[in-house]
Amino acid sequence: MLIIIKNKTMRKNNVTIRFISVLLTFISFFSYGTDNTIFKVENCKNKQAVNFTMPELRVLESAEITTLLPWKKQEHRYLGVYLENIIRRVDGHGLEAIHVHAKNAYSVKITAAELQQHKYMLAYAIDDEAITRRHKGPLILMRDLSAVSIDDIHELNVVINLVWFVESIDINCGITH
Repeated sequence: MLIIIKNKTMRKNNVTIRFISVLLTFISFFSYGTDNTIFKVENCKNKQAVNFTMPELRVLESAEITTLLPWKKQEHRYLGVYLENIIRRVDGHGLEAIHVHAKNAYSVKITAAELQQHKYMLAYAIDDEAITRRHKGPLILMRDLSAVSIDDIHELNVVINLVWFVESIDINCGITH
């Protein structure tokens, strides 16, 4: 009889431990996704900088682009914020260039002329789903490529400014990191 009671107590303890473990994992998942800084933009000329959490980024004026990207097999609908709205947050008018930095150490310079020619978006969702790290997120710098022919979509001049794993943008800093 004592053995049976002991086994029931052990099962209850195991269930409690499993429940607490799942609960902590659940809480840490949502605290990562909502409370931590995921992106920084800095203007070196006026020394203004803004750190964004995902909720702060999502409250900015959002936009949608439906397009095919070189690493996808079909068109998807991307939701995000146009760069011009982010640059405005640090008084980036009259900028010469921006440098976009990714968590995988990729960095690209985009000139003011290129920013005028193409409307870039910092996307945070694909087809209404958050972009996960597994899918090159949580942030991707992209632009509408629907006017680019399928034969040219993989050309270097098209893909060079598409950035996965975006973590920061420097404005007018003059150097890449």
